[in-house]
Amino acid sequence: MEDLPEALELRVRMGRGIGAAVLTMLWLSAWTAGCVFLVYNLLNDFSVSSLLFTIPFLAAWLFVFAVLCGMLFGKERLRLDRDGLLHERTVIFARRRFVPLGEVRRILEWDPSRRAGQPQPPIAITTAGSPVTFGNALAGDERAWLCSLLRRRLLQLTKGQETLRRVETPSRDKDEALSQLEQPGLASKLLQAWPSAPESSGSGLRVVEDFDQVTVRSRGRLSPGGIALGAFAACFWNGGVVVFIASLLKDFNWFIFFFLIPFELVGLILLVAFLAVLFAPTIGLSWTFHQGELTESRHFLGFRRSRLIDPFSIRRVVAGMGKPPARRTSMFQIASTSELYRIALVDRDEAEAAAFDGLTEMEAVTILHLLKSHHPGWLENPIRPEAC
Repeated sequence: MEDLPEALELRVRMGRGIGAAVLTMLWLSAWTAGCVFLVYNLLNDFSVSSLLFTIPFLAAWLFVFAVLCGMLFGKERLRLDRDGLLHERTVIFARRRFVPLGEVRRILEWDPSRRAGQPQPPIAITTAGSPVTFGNALAGDERAWLCSLLRRRLLQLTKGQETLRRVETPSRDKDEALSQLEQPGLASKLLQAWPSAPESSGSGLRVVEDFDQVTVRSRGRLSPGGIALGAFAACFWNGGVVVFIASLLKDFNWFIFFFLIPFELVGLILLVAFLAVLFAPTIGLSWTFHQGELTESRHFLGFRRSRLIDPFSIRRVVAGMGKPPARRTSMFQIASTSELYRIALVDRDEAEAAAFDGLTEMEAVTILHLLKSHHPGWLENPIRPEAC
């Protein structure tokens, strides 16, 4: 750790201790010997059943090897200064993200009420885009101490204000649906806080400007870790199930047939989950602004379903709190602590014509600026007719 007058820099290892790494290496050594034996037999006497039997063992080896690499070589670095927040995570390759200081919102406090043995969330830093997590391998007291250091430095840099462009949002009732928390004046507040459209790596939207049209796209993100974990789970489980299915086909038995049905359903669910993570970047929603017209398109695996929205039927734009989508959740529910927004188009019958849900502040501002540029009249009438 470097606590300098101009910056606070933290460095931690992603592993949970040398003891766990040594035990993992010993286990992997014995597992490697078993895998070499299986591959040797497969090459000498190849058969489909032998291949299917070998796949789960190889999948487990790859998974544990990736975990061991993270224990031995994984590092994290976090730097907070007047320019902003820099987060770097390195295992074999380095992944960096820089967040300007004006987009840093707050440091979530460590929850000391959790009981011993319960999983502790990492340090979470909410931003105008997606949150930044740091220090998953740290002990609880270390996280609490680092949280206090980060909060104090953030308050110093912002001169006592925890956020530079804070937009006040209503308090949330845990039992209340987030989609119902709509604020007529929220769109104006966001546009006042952000006079121009933001640009940052924390945004999940992509704006494509063409000669005579502009398209804003929201798609799932490619997650190498999710793909690796999904592939391991699907291969490990389904490889074992297929071995029993092959044995059943050779010597059919009704008891084994019904006994395998729950395992086959679990394997199917794991396979579908893996495919959903793998093809997440091909699934999404887009709005295209072209010569005063608005086209909404839904994308799935290269296919597109589009519909033209009559611009004369839209009365107003509604901005409010949105429901967290699946792509922003994690095992610690860090995303649910961030303020997620919802932008909807309401027609003259007060029915919702189209909507973007689960947006970060930055993404909501991007869409509002596009609507302001192409259809400013929709933002000039934010009140329900009966409220006038």
